[in-house]
Amino acid sequence: MSYIGNLSTHRGLIGKIGEDYACDYLRSIGHSIIARNYRIRLGEIDIITLFGNTVHFVEVKTVQSAKTTPGEHIDHRKMSKMKKLAELYFNNMTVKLLNNEKINDNCGISLDFIGIRLDNKKSLENIEYLQSLEV
Repeated sequence: MSYIGNLSTHRGLIGKIGEDYACDYLRSIGHSIIARNYRIRLGEIDIITLFGNTVHFVEVKTVQSAKTTPGEHIDHRKMSKMKKLAELYFNNMTVKLLNNEKINDNCGISLDFIGIRLDNKKSLENIEYLQSLEV
């Protein structure tokens, strides 16, 4: 799995660490990671997973400050953009195989959010997972 952010900056490093924790968490609850940092001209989707008969498009926000919460960084505009990206990804999938399993054409789509809070040593302090967000 690759990370697109700039790892030479503090913000890029924190973002990668947060996405790593998010992927670990999603795997631990049964999700299969399809893609990470899926980028097209319109933008980027942090994590795409398959769980059951639903493809999850996950936005990850990571903070390392007690002054803010990860949820403060997600808004209607961001979720609308994510919905467009998810639709483009889903409608343009050419390879619909995951571990030799066909992704059913009538799979559901879920727009999700994971908020990660790190402590001063960049260890996981808290994780919040919100599924099926309305846009």
